[in-house]
Amino acid sequence: MEDHTEHHPNYVLIWFILVILTIISILIGKYIDNHVLKVTLLFVNAAIKAVLVALNFMHLKFEKVVVISLVVVPLTLFILLIFGLMPDTLSTIKW
Repeated sequence: MEDHTEHHPNYVLIWFILVILTIISILIGKYIDNHVLKVTLLFVNAAIKAVLVALNFMHLKFEKVVVISLVVVPLTLFILLIFGLMPDTLSTIKW
């Protein structure tokens, strides 16, 4: 017989980490004046939060590689698109 033990993440710990990351986002928005640095840090912070939610609340941490690749490949393309278009966007915005 196979052992089908279910793994459950510590939801309270994940929630606490998400709250801390949200507070960091607010502080970044309030205290960093360099707009390029601010946007970059906010994107990185949002990506970290998205990965935490996907891995723990969507239970992707315990899924097969095929299911994970269905999430990782579009997310990677999205990130490449954002950073690929960022120079054009930043050059047209009058800061």
